[in-house]
Amino acid sequence: MSAQLHVSVLFQNEVPVEPDDLKGVLPFSEVVYRGTPWDLSHLKPFSFLVTVPGHAAPLRVVVLFSCHCFTRDETEAEKASGSVDPADRYSDERESRILDEERYLLSKAYLPQLVKDLATRKITVADEKRKNGNFVTLELNVANAQGGYYSVFFEVEKERQRKLKLRVQSAYLRQQISKREAESKPVKLLTILKATFENRKIRP
Repeated sequence: MSAQLHVSVLFQNEVPVEPDDLKGVLPFSEVVYRGTPWDLSHLKPFSFLVTVPGHAAPLRVVVLFSCHCFTRDETEAEKASGSVDPADRYSDERESRILDEERYLLSKAYLPQLVKDLATRKITVADEKRKNGNFVTLELNVANAQGGYYSVFFEVEKERQRKLKLRVQSAYLRQQISKREAESKPVKLLTILKATFENRKIRP
């Protein structure tokens, strides 16, 4: 199978998520935003098998989504004034954030497919200093947005012998990106998976 064909079918090799995959993963709690329930089923974990170059046996990749895909930080002004309605907060054992309707709607409209298209999308290194690296892909064609870049940030971590975890750390609309980010060389998803499995870092 050619590399190009392999990339195109990458996320068609889905396999069930195992209970062990979700150890330490906090399930999303029920969300009602100003009277409207939010359906977060599109952010459920999933997993797939992939064979990376130089390794005969397939790896299993587990995809996880963070609550940052539908929440935002509290601003300093909000902290100082205490203006955030407690009902607009989303809290778990690790953090407390603010529900963000724009992030939620964008995640529902775009995020699952963007992640499943990662193998054919432009990906760049966002922060090489993080332990597991930090990568980003941008979507420009976002409906009902006044320009901007829907930015999906993720990391990949080697968990055990033949399993990797791909965590979508955050996804939100940005009006601008840095010159360094715009000029960064792209890196393929298979390259990221292979390097992570082999305990190597990706440099920008």
